[in-house]
Amino acid sequence: MGATGKLVAGFDPGGKSGNKFGWCVAEFRPWRVIAANGASCADDAFCRASQAVETHGGRLVAAGIDAPLTWARNGGQRKADKHVQQWGTASGVNSLWGACLVQGFLLAKVLEEKHPKCLITETNPKALLNCVSAAREALEGAWKEGESEDVRDAIVSAWAAAQASESGRGGVNLYDGENKDQVYRVSAKAVYWWPPHS
Repeated sequence: MGATGKLVAGFDPGGKSGNKFGWCVAEFRPWRVIAANGASCADDAFCRASQAVETHGGRLVAAGIDAPLTWARNGGQRKADKHVQQWGTASGVNSLWGACLVQGFLLAKVLEEKHPKCLITETNPKALLNCVSAAREALEGAWKEGESEDVRDAIVSAWAAAQASESGRGGVNLYDGENKDQVYRVSAKAVYWWPPHS
């Protein structure tokens, strides 16, 4: 256990079949994945992550969710999607599977309720892996090539949550500048941390 006791979590919402909902809990100073696996749904992933947090006697300070946490009311692309598309991996929210969207929404709500001080950030692990070497380094020793991509994306989401929780590390909030009348926010406190200069 690290000296701070601060933990972060990452989640990759997916379908029930084959435990496709990836989750991860990690220390972030120094970076160390404590537990990571698949789950069947948002409640199951939350319970498993919460057990890992409790077992390690820490407190959850940030969580990253690989699902949109805002919705363009007109059905178009969000400003954030346009930015992330530079790395070729951002889909518009209207083209994503319902399970990913709804499970991400549900998870954000339960995190907000059970961990009111926990920062929540949207993530896009595949884009982060394409544009930031530190995201790739976060996987070293925690994930092996060929293992579940759901778990891989949960680990990268936890890494992004760690970055978002430490304002001194820089970065931008891709939700900044969104027209609040045109975008529905699942969580009023959620952000979309993105690395600086990328």
